[in-house]
Amino acid sequence: MRGRLVLRVSPGPDREIWGIELNEAAAAMARERCDHFIEGDFFSALAQLPVQSFDCIVFNDVLEHLPEPWKALNACKNLCTPEGVVVSSIPNFRFVGNLKEIIMERDFRYKELGILDITHLRFFTSRSILRMHKECGYEVLRHEGIRPCKTFMTELLILHSFGFFRDILYKQFATVAKPIRHE
Repeated sequence: MRGRLVLRVSPGPDREIWGIELNEAAAAMARERCDHFIEGDFFSALAQLPVQSFDCIVFNDVLEHLPEPWKALNACKNLCTPEGVVVSSIPNFRFVGNLKEIIMERDFRYKELGILDITHLRFFTSRSILRMHKECGYEVLRHEGIRPCKTFMTELLILHSFGFFRDILYKQFATVAKPIRHE
């Protein structure tokens, strides 16, 4: 797993940073920056996490590495405080670089890093990210493309498609979502 999972309790001077990391080398670095740290995968760490204690849970390039990202989002609902949010950064499979390879070469190759990272178990588009959050019982507060790759040709394509292809500009989508509480 190349991403980072960071959980934060209480903003301000009393804040605590919790981290979970599977990669041994990254775990060594994370230990120095976190108040509480768990080496291992998210699902194994769940039992060690305090319920309804996290104001912000960050999946920074993590969900696409999980066999069941829906299960992870569902588990976070129980970890969040009533005001808590889940923030994620997820690669965009519809990115123009991928589409070019798929359309022109009628194929794609997994890579060491990036959207087609060989360790990715799931691929997402902007629409499928939003659907996943909705299906898991979240209200999306903010969802936007990040790391744009604007070129004359992509801008022309977006213009001529009346915006239909706007999402192909972005390598990733960042999402802030809040669990919907039923009382």
